[in-house]
Amino acid sequence: MAVSTSQKLQDVVLRQIKALFRQVTDPKGNKAYIGVQSAQLLEARCRFFGGRIESLPRAERSRALVYIDSQGEPELWCRPMRKGGPGGSHYETDWNRFTRHYFDLDFGEADTSMLNIDHLYPETTAKHEGMSHVRVTAINGPANQSLGRTIEKLMANRAPRTKVIHLASELTLVKVSGSTVPITMPATAGQPVDEAAIARNIRRFVELGLTEDSPALVALTEHLTRWTVTRLQGGNADLLGPFIPPGSALDMDPE
Repeated sequence: MAVSTSQKLQDVVLRQIKALFRQVTDPKGNKAYIGVQSAQLLEARCRFFGGRIESLPRAERSRALVYIDSQGEPELWCRPMRKGGPGGSHYETDWNRFTRHYFDLDFGEADTSMLNIDHLYPETTAKHEGMSHVRVTAINGPANQSLGRTIEKLMANRAPRTKVIHLASELTLVKVSGSTVPITMPATAGQPVDEAAIARNIRRFVELGLTEDSPALVALTEHLTRWTVTRLQGGNADLLGPFIPPGSALDMDPE
């Protein structure tokens, strides 16, 4: 039986989400690259973790290329553009070429009204920092805009960093999962992030079959999100201390 365009679209979006989660949670460490200073760093990623680089049909590599990970899952990587700057965004054009070539899906024929084709590392920040390519995928529009109003706005306004590789964080996973529960920034670096919001985002991960629901996982995600947000605010994340699983011997009050 033929697969409908709508079902094919859902399958492509979910495959992209699952690949990112798998890379972030790899037992040997986070392998989810989302921004690089040069294409050579993606070639090095192939040597370190497997996979290969391919050209996107009808696009120069400086504009867009494709990384196929060790599990055979393709990722689109595009040159970052300053939001609202000269030349505009080419993400949608390249994404449609990408999905037609690798998934036999024409985005122009599907109902994509609730989706944004967007970067996983903020484009303005990436352009600011001299990144050559950022990872691009289809993201739930309201979820993308919710994070853009808080986390990404903060990132765009901070001083440029010198990192040559950016990896996905817990906030990236919230973004791609389609969760519209906002992550409200604490007023002061190092202050608690809304644990109830984190728990609701975890439930979104569970709904997608990406993880299990447990108090320990909620607590870990809250800790990691607080760590990430503290760093974004310019605070000292090391002062938060190590993660202590709830109910463990380390979590018990000393006698």
